[in-house]
Amino acid sequence: MKKMLAILMLGALLLGCNKQPEEPQPTPQPETPVATLEERLPGDWELVSIDGVSPAGLSVWIRFSDKKGFDLWQRSDPTAQFAHFWGTWTLDGDAMSGTYVDGTPWAAAYTVSLEDDRLELAAGGETSIFRRGTVGADVTDHCYTQ
Repeated sequence: MKKMLAILMLGALLLGCNKQPEEPQPTPQPETPVATLEERLPGDWELVSIDGVSPAGLSVWIRFSDKKGFDLWQRSDPTAQFAHFWGTWTLDGDAMSGTYVDGTPWAAAYTVSLEDDRLELAAGGETSIFRRGTVGADVTDHCYTQ
């Protein structure tokens, strides 16, 4: 009987020792909210290409504000002043439209794509690529309004 009890205890001990230790469960991390396109868009953007071609002689800057306003500076002659336009923009999914301060709507709605510091605006078979930057005083201080 003692022998039987010893064998049962040895079996229980071996089964207990054979048990794998529980691996610690990772601590759940709070989910980082992903910024929406509307939240990532505000800032200054410089035109770098139209349909993959550098816009020789054309200089365009757009500033989108987080209050859904925009300022646009453009010139087609490097010796001329920039023309300054402004108004409001709206975004519905990835479709952007806008209205100039005089109430004139943009000529087209744009499909917007934004990755890191690269903004793509596509409309009417044309794709314009902008890169994030900072509009300089050489643009904003030397312009005329439209």
